[in-house]
Amino acid sequence: MRQSRMFLSLLFVVGLALPLTAQPFPPPLHEPFTLDSLWTQLHDGNLMFMAGAIPYTHLDDARTATTTEQKPPVLVLSCADSRVPPELVFARGIGDLFVVREAGNVADTFGIASIEYAVAHHWTKVIVVLGHERCGAVTEALKKKDPDTPSLLALVTRIRKSFEGKLKGKKRDDVREAVILNAKASADYVVSHSKVIGNAVRSGEVKIIVAYYNLTSGEVTRIK
Repeated sequence: MRQSRMFLSLLFVVGLALPLTAQPFPPPLHEPFTLDSLWTQLHDGNLMFMAGAIPYTHLDDARTATTTEQKPPVLVLSCADSRVPPELVFARGIGDLFVVREAGNVADTFGIASIEYAVAHHWTKVIVVLGHERCGAVTEALKKKDPDTPSLLALVTRIRKSFEGKLKGKKRDDVREAVILNAKASADYVVSHSKVIGNAVRSGEVKIIVAYYNLTSGEVTRIK
């Protein structure tokens, strides 16, 4: 792993030595827009993020190219946590990702509406539900004490359902396992609570990936 990071860092330094007009970074996500192809491109971007530097260039061109329309093939449902910015985590640029962010990477009515909007426009080919290390919302859900506000209580109640009865024999402080269970439950929830999303997934038009982000290393691991 250390050698691969050093190699990526070297590639980055070499890239900086090239004229900025040579090659825009990141290049747009390219076809085929299949599960394997898109995940490979996201994974490659994540490796660069893990190496510690992303040489964004030609952002003005990217803005101009997407002024009148967008067609992001990947949708990311992630936590609102400031340490988990999907565009940086996957080293992606303007127009690549359609991002929906809510605490605990759950989707409420408006979150589902946002996902439906992208799916109904037939941009989305892959949905990534991204849980992360030390998620505050999941940590709160693991506590016996309820939050003080109705909104927070509604959030932790949803999250608690994802691991209810599934952490038997495990410590209640097993946040990682709870985060993964919650991410899987969120993926199932958006499919079962939306005819638009459900039909797209069942027909194979859209694929869903559940992934886990490590705050320390920056690595995104595909879980499902």
